[in-house]
Amino acid sequence: MDMLTRLCCKGTRKRCLLLFGVLYLIFAIALVRNSNNFDDSLPLVENNYEIVSRKNGYPSNHISPIKEAAKALAKEVVQIKPISKQADYLQPKNLSSKPLTQEKSPDTLCKSLPKPTFLEPGKKPLTALHSFPGSGNTWMRVLLSSLTGYNTGDIYKDGAFAKTPGFSYRKDDTVVAVKTHHPFWDDFNGADPAAPAGRYWERAILIVRHPLDATISVFNFFGTHGSHTKVAKLEKFLLPDGKPNKSWEKFAHDQIRNWGRCLEYWINIFKGKILIIFYEDLKVDLKRQLININNFLGLPLDETRLNCTIESNMQQKFHRNQNIDKRILYDTSMLNEVEVVLDNVKILLTTNYTHIDETFSMPASYASNLIRENFSVKPDSEKHP
Repeated sequence: MDMLTRLCCKGTRKRCLLLFGVLYLIFAIALVRNSNNFDDSLPLVENNYEIVSRKNGYPSNHISPIKEAAKALAKEVVQIKPISKQADYLQPKNLSSKPLTQEKSPDTLCKSLPKPTFLEPGKKPLTALHSFPGSGNTWMRVLLSSLTGYNTGDIYKDGAFAKTPGFSYRKDDTVVAVKTHHPFWDDFNGADPAAPAGRYWERAILIVRHPLDATISVFNFFGTHGSHTKVAKLEKFLLPDGKPNKSWEKFAHDQIRNWGRCLEYWINIFKGKILIIFYEDLKVDLKRQLININNFLGLPLDETRLNCTIESNMQQKFHRNQNIDKRILYDTSMLNEVEVVLDNVKILLTTNYTHIDETFSMPASYASNLIRENFSVKPDSEKHP
């Protein structure tokens, strides 16, 4: 220190401060080097190593004064040790060993189902899907293809559904069922002339809708140039004074009789196995009716497809939204025609036919004695439609 004092005294104040600064820097460097003497060669975390804790501290001969102060503030220090492949944190006891997968939502699951395909030829009977026009045949084709995963056929080659999934123009046993209105547009004699290659239908699903509703529906079809969803204008049904339009009146009488003749043909003349499905039952208990149809076809029931079919049906894509009260459309002579036809059909359906599946029961609305009762009170709109 005496030497430093003598040097500072001989020189200027600036030289003295510079000298002390250099000495301070040398001291700081030495201090840092001394603090790094302990072993830092091992990393705290490496692959396939587990971090564990202890309270042993560092060896005293490796601790600098600075590290000694740091140790006093720390409660724990860490070291590493190898772990086995069966480490507990890699195999949690409360979790499944199966890989975790995200469950699909019902909508995503239904959309991911394979598109309808064709059956192998010669494996299933040639099946007719019959209905009087306006009784839900197109709706049933949508339900069938969705339920079974197989395409349906059509003897009429309706171009309106050329691109509809599950619809095809085939009319053989490679489709789950073939649409037909026979004998509505045929000669009412013998087999359906549209049946493929002269083959007769081997079995049939009959869709039956109440004649009052079916007649209005088929009139809408013709009154809208073949639309399956549009509704004919009211003036095509009724005149301004509320009386039936002559064209509608004649059409209704003819088609009510044809409705009965179609059922008579299939029940009396056709000898193959028959399943009768009422349109009204489809609207009330769709699931039960779909299961009956699937059993009749002899196909394994796919619960996923069943649920998706019911869910998609809620969209009502193939239904007409007609709010007109049918009580203003039918006069007394038309109702008389309906009562006669329903009485005859009731006799047919209650006869013990061995070729008719017995899973059906006629809805209460088909009772002829209820027709007059339901139409006894006319709405006010009858006078001014």
